[in-house]
Amino acid sequence: MNEFSKMMAAIAFWSRIALAAAVLCIGTFAAAQTNAASAAFKVEERNFQKARR
Repeated sequence: MNEFSKMMAAIAFWSRIALAAAVLCIGTFAAAQTNAASAAFKVEERNFQKARR
């Protein structure tokens, strides 16, 4: 295996790890945003129900 092939293999390996980490972080952030939005919506819904009574 020549130097260029080793270098390309290393780049592919680390790129895959970086991509997996980015996807994981984005997924975690999206889940946190969804939970926050859901909680805010529930509070608004409760306030709306109280106001209608």
